[in-house]
Amino acid sequence: MLYSLQDITLIPATVSDISSRSQCNPHADDFGMLPLFVAPMSSVIDDKNWRTFHNNKINTIIPRNIDLETRLKLSHNQLTFVAFSLDEFETHFCVKISYKANVLIDVANGHMKKLIDFCKKSKELNGDNIVIMAGNVANPQTYFEYASAGIDYCRMSIGSGSQCTTANTGIFYPMASLLIETNKYKKSIKELIKAWPEQSDCLYKSAPKIIADGGFNTFGDIIKALALGADYVMCGKIFAKSVEACGEICSKIKPLDYDSSKDGTFNEWIRTQDIYEIKFLECYREYYGMSTKRAQIEFGKEGTKTEEGIESRIKIEYCISDWIHKFTDYLCSAMSYTNAKNLNEFIGKVEYDILSPTSIRKFK
Repeated sequence: MLYSLQDITLIPATVSDISSRSQCNPHADDFGMLPLFVAPMSSVIDDKNWRTFHNNKINTIIPRNIDLETRLKLSHNQLTFVAFSLDEFETHFCVKISYKANVLIDVANGHMKKLIDFCKKSKELNGDNIVIMAGNVANPQTYFEYASAGIDYCRMSIGSGSQCTTANTGIFYPMASLLIETNKYKKSIKELIKAWPEQSDCLYKSAPKIIADGGFNTFGDIIKALALGADYVMCGKIFAKSVEACGEICSKIKPLDYDSSKDGTFNEWIRTQDIYEIKFLECYREYYGMSTKRAQIEFGKEGTKTEEGIESRIKIEYCISDWIHKFTDYLCSAMSYTNAKNLNEFIGKVEYDILSPTSIRKFK
């Protein structure tokens, strides 16, 4: 039996030594970043607003619709990941590089042998100079192949995103079970690497960090993913609902004082307004998956292949700083209930159980 996050409930510790959530540290590293990634979607993040997300302690990835020259330049910046196609990765990173780079190989099928072989070659040439994120993966055992290749981050799930229609292929692995199983493999690999006398001879070169990608609607969804073993959670729609996202904005009513000739685009005008005024205007953002024809055209691909994504409009609901404040409080509360003072004590170490269909509670 395989389970989704909605089938899972987290169990508090029998007794917690933590008396206040202020005692809990929700940060994923020494730089204060949170265990979150912005999905590399052109309707959410670009080469102009990524620093806004980063300044709110969210890890970022520059998407593939940005021109190659800009992406290559940004790949020198240690503050963000940058997405490349598999062909672009082979050309620019399966060679010796003279700088440090954080790179995402952004493909739909993370099970390709070609991808794994390219990653292995790049790591052999560049070692720690290149940090590789790859995926998407919907089979827990593929994690072993990624570990053998030296890949640093494994992006988990296929077809779980709200704008993704890949489930029409019949390929899907529910997120909770995917994380639980993969986390077991991660623990076993870490123990192997630690115990191996000569680590250079060990079959596994790394225990990749696990990134749960797609289908997160609530704070509870994200927190459960972390508790079940995700080192990071990657979100698209949640961040697309923020004022700061880059997707095109539309409104049922444009205000009388809006002057496009003076203020530029409506997107630019919106970003200067108070969030409450935006809510009153009922502003929406165009939001679409990266396997839609629209996104493929942005990549320079104008073929007529079947789409595996959809387009929609979502309401803008908050400033990103407000959302982050709430997320941090909820995460720290969950950590205090489960007696985890830091993420190392929380990720993959929380007791959980399976819910019956009638006991599932809906959250907003």
